[in-house]
Amino acid sequence: MRQDSTSKTRDSDIPTATSQVTATSELLRLVCGFCGPIQNRHNALVSKRWSNEALSVLWYELDSLAPLLALLAPLKLVYSKNLYKFDRHIRPSPGDWVIFHKYSWRVHTIVADERSADFPASVFIEIAMSRPPGDLLPNLSRLTYVDDLSSFQFIPLFISETLSYLPEKAANLEHVVLHASFAVDTKTVDSLQLDLLFSSLSNLKTVQIAPCFFVPSSIHGLGHLQGLQCLTIPFDGNNPPKPLRIITPSNTFSEFSSLTKFVTEWNSFQDVISYLDANNTPVLRSLSVSSHEAEDSDMFVRLLGVALSNCPYLEDIALSALRCNTIISEPIVQEGFFHVLHGGANLTSLVLCDSPPLSLNIETVSDLLKALPSLQKLRLLEYPTVPPTFPLSGLSELAPLCSQMEELALYMETSWVPEATIFSEFLGTRGHILLE
Repeated sequence: MRQDSTSKTRDSDIPTATSQVTATSELLRLVCGFCGPIQNRHNALVSKRWSNEALSVLWYELDSLAPLLALLAPLKLVYSKNLYKFDRHIRPSPGDWVIFHKYSWRVHTIVADERSADFPASVFIEIAMSRPPGDLLPNLSRLTYVDDLSSFQFIPLFISETLSYLPEKAANLEHVVLHASFAVDTKTVDSLQLDLLFSSLSNLKTVQIAPCFFVPSSIHGLGHLQGLQCLTIPFDGNNPPKPLRIITPSNTFSEFSSLTKFVTEWNSFQDVISYLDANNTPVLRSLSVSSHEAEDSDMFVRLLGVALSNCPYLEDIALSALRCNTIISEPIVQEGFFHVLHGGANLTSLVLCDSPPLSLNIETVSDLLKALPSLQKLRLLEYPTVPPTFPLSGLSELAPLCSQMEELALYMETSWVPEATIFSEFLGTRGHILLE
């Protein structure tokens, strides 16, 4: 009997595989990461260790500011007419902030669309007046926010140490997306002081900004970010296109000194030319411009020339425009076109979509490939206002110049279908071609 009792005691002292896993924070965090929100709410009730890891997973990414604001006890969310509103505004007490900070440090990402919620400005004013201690969201690394501008201007409260409009401490914030869900006038945008907002977020690496916010003040603030790598201006159907107001930087040395990728789906070619001329982009490697206008042949050549002369390390250029009409469909002058491309020795990808006629033939395409020795992708898809001029049979003559080509897309004459040998001679194992 005594031996059996001793044996049972010793067996109970041996840690099980489950207990070993749950005793290791890293493994427990991994387990909670595979659980859904409901299960993690149950996990948080198991023990203090389980609670810590489960809550970190639950609060890691938020799709609204409501959970954060609801932590402040006096600010009660009520449901009324499909809008969330605060029924009363009592300044948060020190005890409220103790509760807030138990959870807020766990938040790393906010991807919020508050168009269905109403957060009055008075709420944020009360937060500011209560002088909360420390950073409100010290570990925030990504912020995507869609809302009306009345709340947008108060968002820096959640990434600021001093709770001024200017976010003076957001050490981990690297990615910001600013959308506009409705038409915005210039006066309203100027009042936001975007230059102060962006210039203070010193570790931003990628920014996606609505066209209505891409104004001189934001350009100035973004240009002085030493780590900014990617800038994207997406298509905006809510705000009518208008010329970009460019300012000349006071210190060109720091203007966009680290930008490697610039994408715009809204600005005209002239906008981008003005931007490249006014701002220093010495290490830009990728440029993609989808103009909202029907650009003529001169603008295609001018933008290529400015980009290659101002950005010596460009590797990827993609230009497209609204479909050209018969009025402005004069062919691109090949002499000027090839002259500017001689500055593109580093180009690995060249894409022109819906361009004016290029009048391509075997000789011109051969000269182009010789001028761009690093090219791996070539797409010259002119808008078909005139019949194609490049013969499909010419592919076999291009084959020796395409040893490293991965993709070739040309507007070609296909009225005569050649034998399969033309394709086999060109393709080999080098990728694919597109017949347009």
